[in-house]
Amino acid sequence: MVTMSNDAIRVCIKRQEFMDDPCLLQRLYLHHKGFTQLKALFLESNSLTAIENLDNLKHLEELHLEKNKIEKIENLQHLTCLKYLNLSQNEISKIEGLESLTCLETLIISENEISMTEFVKQIAVIPQLRKLDLSMNKINCNPESILCILGDCKSLRVLSLQGNPFVSSNKMPHYRSLIISHSKKLRQLDGRRICSEERRRCNAWGEVVLNGGTFDQANEADRQELLKIRLERSKKNASRRSSLSQSSICSSSDRSKGSIGSSVLEGVKRTFGIIESRTSSSEISNSSWSRRDLVMELDDEAEDWQNCISWNKVSDSSPRGVV
Repeated sequence: MVTMSNDAIRVCIKRQEFMDDPCLLQRLYLHHKGFTQLKALFLESNSLTAIENLDNLKHLEELHLEKNKIEKIENLQHLTCLKYLNLSQNEISKIEGLESLTCLETLIISENEISMTEFVKQIAVIPQLRKLDLSMNKINCNPESILCILGDCKSLRVLSLQGNPFVSSNKMPHYRSLIISHSKKLRQLDGRRICSEERRRCNAWGEVVLNGGTFDQANEADRQELLKIRLERSKKNASRRSSLSQSSICSSSDRSKGSIGSSVLEGVKRTFGIIESRTSSSEISNSSWSRRDLVMELDDEAEDWQNCISWNKVSDSSPRGVV
């Protein structure tokens, strides 16, 4: 055990780039009453040997006690709002004192001294427990007992058991299939996500085992379920391809209909002289002026024609040679 000397403090300062003066780290004042509203407390790596003096932190939701020397889980009954508890890398040999933590969702208790399933039974009394990390302990027991305990954890979603003797040895063959089939709502096991296809196969496999069948029969049920999954997938892909082809045919027919309709409309316009022409403003003004000039010329010609008619009448009524 390292003593808290000035040299040790300087080494920590140099490694972690903390304050320069070791004297500033020798006294910590926490006498203000405002800490009763604390929601997160980090006490890792402090060589703590017991959990104590947390009774007034009734609003605490997150507690970090990893990397200490705690041997027993105790004095947590007043932390009724606690949701996250990390007790990894301690010296705990039994899970206890958690029955009052009705809001606890995450329990990390990896790398401890837990060896028997009797010491794990209390996790089943935590109603909201969603994540449990029991990896790197010394659990070496009958597989049926641990399966029964996990089956009682109805809200469990994430589980880690790797590093325990019963997992690495031959005590629990088909370990992953057994755990998944017993934990119906589990989504992740030992860091690996459980997909919907694996869930179906493990459920089919576990149903045979639970009904007294052999592992060979369970493997056959797994194989049949895999064939069903592949058949469903091929049907789904075929329907998807057919829908895509139909959509492409409909889009091409719409385009052809649109082109035919536009040509028919253009023919009708040409027949009735309704032709849309996009001309500029200068062209419009020039066409209007030419139209005006034409009207004026026609008026002049009409006036000249009237004059000619009147002149002929006058010449007919007058004697020849007299104008």
